[in-house]
Amino acid sequence: MLVELTIKNLAIIDTLRLPFEPGFNVLTGETGAGKSIIIDAVNLLLGGRASAEIIRTGCESATVEGVFSPPAEVLAVLNPLLEEAGLLEETGELILRREVIRDKRHICRINGHTVPLSLLQEIGHHLVDIHGQGDHLSLLQVRRHIDFLDRFGGLLAQRQKVGALVHALRQVQSALQALQRDARELARRVDLLNYQIQEINAAALRADEEAELQRERNLLVNAEKLMRLSAEAYQLLAEGEEEQRSVMDLLAAVVDALVALARVDETLREPQQTAEGILYQLEELARMLRRYRDDLEYDPQRLEAVEERLELIHNLKRKYGESIAEVLEFAARAQAELEQISHSEERQEELRAQEQSLMAQIAAEGLALDVSRPEVDAALLKRLGMPESLGTKDVWSHVADTYEAVTTRALEVAFGSVSCR
Repeated sequence: MLVELTIKNLAIIDTLRLPFEPGFNVLTGETGAGKSIIIDAVNLLLGGRASAEIIRTGCESATVEGVFSPPAEVLAVLNPLLEEAGLLEETGELILRREVIRDKRHICRINGHTVPLSLLQEIGHHLVDIHGQGDHLSLLQVRRHIDFLDRFGGLLAQRQKVGALVHALRQVQSALQALQRDARELARRVDLLNYQIQEINAAALRADEEAELQRERNLLVNAEKLMRLSAEAYQLLAEGEEEQRSVMDLLAAVVDALVALARVDETLREPQQTAEGILYQLEELARMLRRYRDDLEYDPQRLEAVEERLELIHNLKRKYGESIAEVLEFAARAQAELEQISHSEERQEELRAQEQSLMAQIAAEGLALDVSRPEVDAALLKRLGMPESLGTKDVWSHVADTYEAVTTRALEVAFGSVSCR
């Protein structure tokens, strides 16, 4: 489960990186080599007490980091805790880090995120057992006994189902409480929503209206200039000026000359047609300019109305959104909230029904879990060869003592201090 341990500036250790292989790993060395410091480092990583005295002389901080790869059954217990804290990683690995800084606050991290010491301790207790002083021996932690029992009996999935139902129940109860707020506060909210909706609806906005009004305002402001310029262009093109023929008259003379030339020289037929096409286009342009000139009108009253409308849109945008679309979206949201408040009694009845349904499901699932646990407890006692009269605490204490004795004997055999028969 522990993949790698990295220690920096702790006691006499400068930098140490310990990779671990799957299975049984042994660290050996003579007295004073630093084996106990490694155990102290693991204790520190699991949230043990720390002081500035453990920092290596001449350094400002000490760091311990552990990379863990928990098995599936441990992840099943840890994932809800990690998800609630926003620390869940898809890789399934956990990286715990503890940094002790001289004269400053110590820092705890899980998967790179800063966490409180209590969460580091809670996660660490699921990852490591230290046999010796028993500080982290999970078999002796009463609150962990139920985890061992459910894991042994294959009840974790059933327990998680109950947990999911409880989570859903809390959400329903939270929504119900929100609807049961003070009546005066709801009344104030209704008044505000009604005012906002009426103000936006009264404006009768259109999504593309602002751009159209901006264009119209620009035309109205520059109406006199546009009338003068379009009239000049039309006159030069179609009417001409005093003692000066119009552009169309001059081009028509060019066309007549090209027609006469083309009768003599066929190679000029295409230039003749080009000139005729240009003349037709100029005639159409002249008609368009005349219509444009005649449609223009300087209307101070319309200009004032357009500017007032733009000012209204500006004020609504200032309060409700960056664009007309956002203002309309705000009105839709306000309307939806108003309808929700207006139908709060119906919604409360729905939530109460959901609450009762969830409570019934929790009761049924919880009862099934409670029925299964004594059976699992009996099966565990039978597997361990213990009498059913033993209390739960006595069982786990006995298991812990046995486990520690077996581990100690295994180490003694490994180091040759006793013979194996």
